[in-house]
Amino acid sequence: MAKVLLERISRGTTIRQISLQDLKNFPIPELTLEEQKLAKQEYQIGLEEVQAELEKLRQKEYNIKRAFYQKLPVSDAFEIIPEKK
Repeated sequence: MAKVLLERISRGTTIRQISLQDLKNFPIPELTLEEQKLAKQEYQIGLEEVQAELEKLRQKEYNIKRAFYQKLPVSDAFEIIPEKK
């Protein structure tokens, strides 16, 4: 995140520079170690929840495709294999 913020405030084409004023106004989070750990834990839990939901959606997509192909008269000719992550 800091890299993106620094790129946004840097100026110049050949040699990128950051003004002293921009550096003075650069946002620096002041979190205790405990707050950092909690934020990281909440972030990881959120990502795990998203991954679980994505897996449910992948399974639902597979089931929809499978049901569709089973209704076709050529369904005996092939098998639907779930995509790997």
